[in-house]
Amino acid sequence: MGKSLRQNWFIYLLVLVLAGVSSYYIYDTSKGKLKGKSVDGENVVYAIGDQNMTTSAFYDAMYKNGGTAALYHAVVRKVTDASIKTTDEMKKKAQQQTQSVISSYAQQYPTNYQEKLDEQLKQMGYENGYKDLETYFIDYQKQTQLTSDYAKAHFDELKIRNISYILISKEQQSGGVLGKPSSQQQETMDQVDAEIAAGKPFAVAAAHYSADTSTASKGGVLGTIDKNTTNLDEDFLNAALLLNEGEISDWVYSENFGFFKLYCNASTPETLEKVVQQQALDAANGVDYSAPQASASASASPAATVDPETVKSDPYEDLVSKWDTTLANVAIWEKAESMNINFANKEDRDSLRNYMGLPEETPVETGAPTATAGAQ
Repeated sequence: MGKSLRQNWFIYLLVLVLAGVSSYYIYDTSKGKLKGKSVDGENVVYAIGDQNMTTSAFYDAMYKNGGTAALYHAVVRKVTDASIKTTDEMKKKAQQQTQSVISSYAQQYPTNYQEKLDEQLKQMGYENGYKDLETYFIDYQKQTQLTSDYAKAHFDELKIRNISYILISKEQQSGGVLGKPSSQQQETMDQVDAEIAAGKPFAVAAAHYSADTSTASKGGVLGTIDKNTTNLDEDFLNAALLLNEGEISDWVYSENFGFFKLYCNASTPETLEKVVQQQALDAANGVDYSAPQASASASASPAATVDPETVKSDPYEDLVSKWDTTLANVAIWEKAESMNINFANKEDRDSLRNYMGLPEETPVETGAPTATAGAQ
């Protein structure tokens, strides 16, 4: 993942989501299949609290075009709207993101970008299509906040860590035994160990020795991860999760990359927010840890010119938007159940859970209702 992807993740996310929705539909053209609870003579597809989505409203608006995908987006929007208030900051950010996506789509589809966005947003349940792009981004911010709140509340269970690392590239490997460092690699690794033992900050050592040019000058900072992170080397992740604050791992071998040494910047909620705020301040100040005057923090650096009060950071938002993309649906479902979500039948409920990638539910005891979740 390059710098562009990290800076414009929301654009790529929308492109992926919109592209994926059109290929992931489960069509159902039988309006009469949606049966169950009735309100004013109409069947109800699902209910959250005292809000009911009737068969005709749901079918005419979305289900005939989107199947389970439409049901998913409808439930997500209901849950997030009821849980998170829309703020002026959300609106401002959504406006900026909307313009970025429009620019991106206009470059990719110069003759029909509005039609592309219009079609794809309607398939996700946004009845006004292209005109609802800003609403989509407000909804996404709400979902991210809800998921971030879930991550914060389940910190220990998720084994959340903020990690930095040094990579000794496998490119230095020249023959020899797989998993055993070459003489050149071993020499570099010994030098790193010696300098850290002598008191050199891990961030400075990373800047001087790490082969990963995307993170080296930033002190080797990877970011905030958890046990569900899937886009990391498995050996790397396992080693990271074993570390507590201030601990440094042994050298970890990766067949794909080489040898890693990891440092845990934070493993508690109290420390995490302070650490991530400092990292954001470092980035805002353009601190380069490979520079001769580099220190262990931006606040002590001659380059520190940005007012800390103007720098905002959220470690949980970073986690759920970049590293652990599995949490969103878990958080949505938990919140929906707390709001007494009910479905017309068990088939709809199971179909939605399967779509969300949630595990199959344990069968309830005989005689208990099977199409209802949460307290009654």
